Amino acid sequence: MCTLANSTVKMGEKKGCDCGAKFCRFLLILVNVLCMVGGIALIGAGVAVKVIVDNGNANISTALKTCDFRDGVNTQGFANCFAFFCDRVGETTCSALRSFPLAFVILGVFIFALAFLGCLSGVKRNSFCIIIYFFLLLVIFLGQFIIAIVAFFFSDDILRAINGTWNLLSTSRREAVMTVFDCCGFLSTNQGPASWCNSTGVQSDITCYEMVKSIVSSHLVIVAAVGVVVVLIELVGLVGSCCARRAFKKDS
Repeated sequence: MCTLANSTVKMGEKKGCDCGAKFCRFLLILVNVLCMVGGIALIGAGVAVKVIVDNGNANISTALKTCDFRDGVNTQGFANCFAFFCDRVGETTCSALRSFPLAFVILGVFIFALAFLGCLSGVKRNSFCIIIYFFLLLVIFLGQFIIAIVAFFFSDDILRAINGTWNLLSTSRREAVMTVFDCCGFLSTNQGPASWCNSTGVQSDITCYEMVKSIVSSHLVIVAAVGVVVVLIELVGLVGSCCARRAFKKDS
């Protein structure tokens, strides 16, 4: 009787473990499929921004040198804004900005490849792939954590460095930034010539730092939500890969 009871308990435990392993595997596959979709979306966004930037570049030689969205937010408005900015910062900076959309494409490809590896690990039950996936995801997670810590504890140093860079910029580049963000100066309105700020119609009583801070604050909920979602996805990927790895090891 005792042997039969023990066998029944062990079967129940094994069934519970199997269900847990299956759930982890399902969660791992589901999360990575969603990440693959996100990677494809980033690639598409990078390509779309590149098209807009190229369109803006074509407008530099025309009379379309304004940066406003009074006629509505559309691709032509972004293109005109980019043309306006490029016309003032110079070809060197403009070329660097023109290449920026490639960062979206590269990031999208990386996310897609990592998610594909995680998905493949879950589907094929491949322990080697899942170990690589786990360590890559762990490196990314720790990297984000370190960046957040550095940004928090060294925010004043970072701000001073940005201010130093602002002072080194040419007048035309500072004017371009102040026009785009509708502000005067970076940390102080005295950093922007009062005559220029008043004549161009930008807000002469607010600095560019305050303006950017205001823009970020107004979208803080979205930024925080995106950050939380990213961290949760990474944690699910880490925990799911560990659980799946243990399940694969028991099965082998």
